[in-house]
Amino acid sequence: MKSMLDVITLNTIHKILTERQEAKLSPAAQILYIRCLISHFKKLDCSQENSVQFEMFEEEFPNYEKWKRQLQELHKAKLIYIGSISISFYNHWGSFIDREGYDKKTFEDVYSGFSIDKFIEEMTSNQSLFEVCGMKFKTNNLQTRKLMDLFIKEQQATNQKYADESSCKKHFINWIPFNVEKVKTTSPGSGNKILGADE
Repeated sequence: MKSMLDVITLNTIHKILTERQEAKLSPAAQILYIRCLISHFKKLDCSQENSVQFEMFEEEFPNYEKWKRQLQELHKAKLIYIGSISISFYNHWGSFIDREGYDKKTFEDVYSGFSIDKFIEEMTSNQSLFEVCGMKFKTNNLQTRKLMDLFIKEQQATNQKYADESSCKKHFINWIPFNVEKVKTTSPGSGNKILGADE
């Protein structure tokens, strides 16, 4: 079976670094970015499910302090997002990879998966998921629930399919950093209070 690196080619990386970066990058920052992509994608089979954005934690970087300046460059260039406990790599490659390169069987398997409707009850009643989101993104239960409702509506609208409950929850956690400000900037009492969600 093919690896994700079979579709994330040098041409893909070249396009990301020339068309998607929003600030000038040093050669060292570019090399770090490429090394992170290789480290993550070399372990993954070639499939739609494995092509999404991903996270790395500080402990995954040998001598993290040594790379802080380059990581800040990548953050400024909007190729990554440095969070409180992890670093998210934006899915810029998705616009450039050849999706015909996905393994046909894997591609069909992904799209014959389950819609988010199958996982709504498990997500909304999973207290540990609320706790993880609260610690990771500094949200209270009400804010997390609002994010969850928005996420569910988006996935229903796009008919997103998931292989299992774990992949659905992982997508939700990876989706939050790009949407969390929507609930944090909403003024109190501005409506849509969700029944059963704690403040």
